[in-house]
Amino acid sequence: MNHLQLKHLISIGVTLLGVGLALLGSMTTEVCMWIGIGLMLIGTIIRITMRCPKCNHNLIYRRWSLPKFCPECGHPISDDKSEE
Repeated sequence: MNHLQLKHLISIGVTLLGVGLALLGSMTTEVCMWIGIGLMLIGTIIRITMRCPKCNHNLIYRRWSLPKFCPECGHPISDDKSEE
């Protein structure tokens, strides 16, 4: 697992945690709701800033999952030697 895959998993986890807190906060306290909205925003910003290490092309534009190759230059995203 390389740094882009780890960053992708962290962004999904932070976003889902934010959704859960926002839903919980809407039923209980406003503080939880605003913390959840902030976490969703942070997760979205992390996903928006994911770029190809070779050509700096955005990797997550209109896509839920991380691609195996960059759609712009074709550079493989994974650093695993077993996949080659």
